[in-house]
Amino acid sequence: PLQDLINNKKIDSNIKKDLTIIQRNVDRLLQLVNQLLDFRKIDSGELKLKITQTNLIELLSEICSSFEQYATSRNISLQYLHKDEEIILWLDREKIITVFFNLISNAFKYSPDNSTITIEIERKTTEGKDVDSYVEVRVIDEGIGIEKEYLQHIFDRFYQVQGHHQRGKAGTGIGLAISKEYIEAHSGTITVESVPGQGSTFIVSLPLRKEQLSDFIELSSDSLSEKENKEATAQLLNALSATIESGWSATSNEVKKSMLIIEDNTDLLHYLANRFSGKYHVTVADNGMRGFQLAIEKNPDIIITDIMMPDMDGITLCKKLKNDLRTSHIPVIILTARTTEESNLEGLEAGADVYIQKPFNFEILKAQVKSLIDSREKIRINFTKNIILQPKEIVATSLDERFMMKLMEVIEKNIANPEFGIKDLTDEMNMSHSVIFRKVKALTGSNVIEFIRSVRLKKAAQLLQKQKLPVSEVSLMVGFNDAKYFSKCFIKEFGVSPREYAKGIMNENQLEEEQE
Repeated sequence: PLQDLINNKKIDSNIKKDLTIIQRNVDRLLQLVNQLLDFRKIDSGELKLKITQTNLIELLSEICSSFEQYATSRNISLQYLHKDEEIILWLDREKIITVFFNLISNAFKYSPDNSTITIEIERKTTEGKDVDSYVEVRVIDEGIGIEKEYLQHIFDRFYQVQGHHQRGKAGTGIGLAISKEYIEAHSGTITVESVPGQGSTFIVSLPLRKEQLSDFIELSSDSLSEKENKEATAQLLNALSATIESGWSATSNEVKKSMLIIEDNTDLLHYLANRFSGKYHVTVADNGMRGFQLAIEKNPDIIITDIMMPDMDGITLCKKLKNDLRTSHIPVIILTARTTEESNLEGLEAGADVYIQKPFNFEILKAQVKSLIDSREKIRINFTKNIILQPKEIVATSLDERFMMKLMEVIEKNIANPEFGIKDLTDEMNMSHSVIFRKVKALTGSNVIEFIRSVRLKKAAQLLQKQKLPVSEVSLMVGFNDAKYFSKCFIKEFGVSPREYAKGIMNENQLEEEQE
């Protein structure tokens, strides 16, 4: 009934906001009940993990993605670092998602705005052995930290750290306790290192091979498709997100685009913010200097700016935005009271995408905003469908084009190296992880991991088109050690297996020859 009310178009929007808060709390209550029930199963020895083969790299990427909007709202840099593109483990997906969501949400909970949260993952070798035997995931924050006297108790059930620094951040004392139980059920370990005032690091170790798992684990009889796994993961992450502070919810079906409005006229600023706030996440600034800082911090999907402002005028601001790699991709609309052709030309030469004269019709401004955002989205979608990757087709400025060309050059140079990952990419690009992450996401719609994999697969498609090579050989040429996993990724990207793809190309070529 609650969901029906939320979906009812006749219900007032303000009432829907209250209903959505109720929905979040219902979801949170359901999660707590489920975790309490799992405690009972653990105590009675009835908890059975249903494990399936899972790419931990990809799963953690999905979990991190669910925090992106919240991270942006608090200007927290969320970094996900790994060398491998895949680490296949035998896991109970639902339990592991709960563990890492708990750890990352705690990192956000106890970290200040403008800080950094890092998730690192790498294979490890047990002392005295020659082969990798486990994988280690570290969740690192720059938060308030935990005093030494409390560390030994934080995994105890219902234990809550006391102290003045915890005010307003009290939890249930369930999250870390259930996380420890889930990890130990996977024959793994979870530990913590912390320095008060500097931050905490939670370290999770999980075995790499199935034979290392404990006896009470059972193989899942469910053979979920990739799509079904994605849907189940999204559904669980939506429910878990109810535990994050009420100002943020991932339960909405439609992700709002973000907008930055820069205007020194207070009345006009408030008018525009109110009119756009229903459809967009709106951030405001009353001068150009502050607007530029917010553009770097928030990375909005579009910027609307006045031309005559204190500290920095709209033309100067636009030039700075378009000449800074961190912001060059963002569409800019300039509003101005000037009516001369020279001023109009000056704005366009500064890199403005649209130049609108005051007084303006709000419906026209709204249509221009939608058109610019939609056109960027269409470019991203079209880019993902093309077999031959053309940086020129997705860029907004020459700066973006140079970035994409260098990015493609670095990836293609290392395309046969299966160990090539984000850390190697950032080193060769000589840029920070956060800049590359934001830029790739803004220009292509994909995160860095997805983009690297997409380049590998599209290169494979080109090789299958032009050369008659075995699929196993093509797989190695584009950095996939496992031909089976390569085929799985290829099907996901193109809808057919590599062999079917190559066969289809050969049939097309034969038909063309016959027609000639």
